Amino acid sequence: MYPYKYVGSYDTEPAVSFSINETLIRWYTNGTIPVSRCSEECQNGSVRTPYRMYKCCFLCDVCPKDTYINHSADPYSCIPCKKNEWSDPGSTSCKERVVDYIRVTDPLSILLLLSVSFMLFLAAAITILFARNYSTPVVRVESFDSAAWRIGEQEPTDRRRCDDFLRC
Repeated sequence: MYPYKYVGSYDTEPAVSFSINETLIRWYTNGTIPVSRCSEECQNGSVRTPYRMYKCCFLCDVCPKDTYINHSADPYSCIPCKKNEWSDPGSTSCKERVVDYIRVTDPLSILLLLSVSFMLFLAAAITILFARNYSTPVVRVESFDSAAWRIGEQEPTDRRRCDDFLRC
């Protein structure tokens, strides 16, 4: 049996105090103090998932997007961000959502408005051209009245007999 030696003290009154005389302890790890821990600390943005029955044993899981971890408040659960906030996976805080609208004066919006206007003008011009020349043979051959309502590729059941390749 080993004799007991007084190597340190712990007291809570009047304040918490802990003292230890490390020279009186013989460690069997080449003189270094062994670490008595089941798990390493989780990195920032990771939540502790309990593992086994001890509080010091846990697995580290990264918090998913739109959640964050506050290690000082609760290291065991990811906290969801508010409705007007967001976060990346593994975040320690949420960020405010910033709504960015495209302005009418931006070059991209001007380009889009001009191209859409041109396409609408072109479609209207072609429709007016076909309507004015409806009685001509070229427009009749193209069957404007049925082609105007067909958009996209035809189904095999919708195809009529084609007289020549160019009209199919």
